[in-house]
Amino acid sequence: MPSSMNNKLDPMFSSIVRRDFNDSGIADGKFRTISTSSCATNMSNETDHDRASLLTGYSRKSSVDSAGGSLYEVSSRSSSPSSSSECSDSESHNDIHSLCSDDDCQEVLRQILQHDQPVQISIKLHVTEDQYTNWMSILNPVNNMLYVAFPKDLPPAGSKETFLSLLEFAEDKLEVDGIVMAMRKDHPERTRLIEAFLFMGFEPMSRKAPQAPPSAINDKDNYYFLYTIEG
Repeated sequence: MPSSMNNKLDPMFSSIVRRDFNDSGIADGKFRTISTSSCATNMSNETDHDRASLLTGYSRKSSVDSAGGSLYEVSSRSSSPSSSSECSDSESHNDIHSLCSDDDCQEVLRQILQHDQPVQISIKLHVTEDQYTNWMSILNPVNNMLYVAFPKDLPPAGSKETFLSLLEFAEDKLEVDGIVMAMRKDHPERTRLIEAFLFMGFEPMSRKAPQAPPSAINDKDNYYFLYTIEG
């Protein structure tokens, strides 16, 4: 992992079910999905609940402050509205320690890692309270790889930090062996981004490579890059 990793941007987790990942160039649908989020600031407990129905039947929403000053927010809810049981949003958002514990983060992470089939993950990374990006990805436990679709819109401010946070999440939390990044060929910042990928250790990957997703073979709209995590 790059030595410039920013440890103050740690993802937050929640579980959902989605099947509409066909336009990313990464997969062709029918994957269970996890939604995760991250922010670097002390912000209100706003989560990305409207994206889909839930994978699991438990409900939880919490924020805890890690020893390093990172803010975690864990959120998940049942597909049944009546079964929701969140930590109160009326609590002071300045008192992070008064909210739910880090055990909630670990529980949702366990939910992500328990599957033996590909799991789709929606990662919401906050640069500021008002700025964030959604990273659509798929964790494939069969080859222990994370497949990520690079967002179409990435705010210039903090873009490097959020990207490093994503890599750290993949390596330290998901403990994958590698990351495959798909980026659209018509991305307006593709030249600068490709240079950044190469600097961070990504390598251009053939659509026929064994690590490439099945949909890549016929995909002419995306570039693919491979980041190998050494054990």
